[in-house]
Amino acid sequence: VQADANAILDYLEASEALADDPEAFSVFDWGLQMCMARGTKNPVFVLILNDFTPLYESLGQVYFQDENARAYSREYYVRLAEIIRNDRTQVTRLVQTTMEQAEQIWQENNESR
Repeated sequence: VQADANAILDYLEASEALADDPEAFSVFDWGLQMCMARGTKNPVFVLILNDFTPLYESLGQVYFQDENARAYSREYYVRLAEIIRNDRTQVTRLVQTTMEQAEQIWQENNESR
């Protein structure tokens, strides 16, 4: 489990140099999802999730067009790293809260189109 946490922390470190670009965010965020999925040690889950890559890449670029979405994700990456280092029991709660906020951002962006 520690090796998986370290792999995720290593991945998250790269977010500090992440370009403020929708495509870069989409690729990075999907990579984080896959990194976390590999940490489950469930190869079937990884294979299923991998099938969603093309869909996520296209929708992720739409989502990350919003400057607020990129800023919120940057905050999430920092908070996720802090929680992994200090209190892993909070990871599920953080991910769930972040997904709810992302859904709200998505809905707000679609309403304004």
